[in-house]
Amino acid sequence: MTPITHLRNRIDQLSWCVAQAAPGDHVRRLSMECSEQEGAVQTLDDALRREVADIKTAKPALRRRKVRLSMKLTRRVWRGFTLIEMVIVLVIIGVLAVMAMPDLSAATIRGQIKESGPLIDVAKQGVVRAWGLTGKMPTDNTEAGIPEPAKMVGKYVAIVTVKDGAVNVTWGNSINGSIKDRVLTLRPAYVEGQPAVPVTWICAGAPVPTGMVLAGVDATDMPQKYVPPECQAHAAGK
Repeated sequence: MTPITHLRNRIDQLSWCVAQAAPGDHVRRLSMECSEQEGAVQTLDDALRREVADIKTAKPALRRRKVRLSMKLTRRVWRGFTLIEMVIVLVIIGVLAVMAMPDLSAATIRGQIKESGPLIDVAKQGVVRAWGLTGKMPTDNTEAGIPEPAKMVGKYVAIVTVKDGAVNVTWGNSINGSIKDRVLTLRPAYVEGQPAVPVTWICAGAPVPTGMVLAGVDATDMPQKYVPPECQAHAAGK
């Protein structure tokens, strides 16, 4: 039974005492009972007031505790979301890095090929010179007037071989591993019987300009994506 219910019962009993307090033989006894009931009601009233005061005092503390718990829960939730977001960001960065690696590798290889240009030009100039002097394409390094293949080396080049006018470059030494020991062929395209017309160099399987004849055989075995764009059509001496 709650204090309020108990208090109501006591008030009802007190009311009954007052109603029964009439002249007669039992007046004194009823008066004493009513006095006792009144005292009990007063005691319960005091207890109720204290309980109400305790509740009022406890409310702010409960409110503060509720706020603290809510803030702690919020922090935990945000901390969890932050961790998840960090993982997602790291995964995205990893995927982008993996996707970018082939492009970076291709750019590096093209740069190494371009850096080898002066050595390759020695062989190309030998072919053009022989063509201009004899009217035919040189069959090997000797006819092209250049060092033997094993001595045509560079930082990224292992061997340069001239065969029927075509210049075959075998990559090696410090070249990127993706094309090490692979071959890139540059073939001269010329106008037959007209040595005075500049030779155009065709890289790998690029098409031959109309009206020109392509010398040699394409021995290229490296991926086309590593072939520099500028070697697709190249005039001799440039």
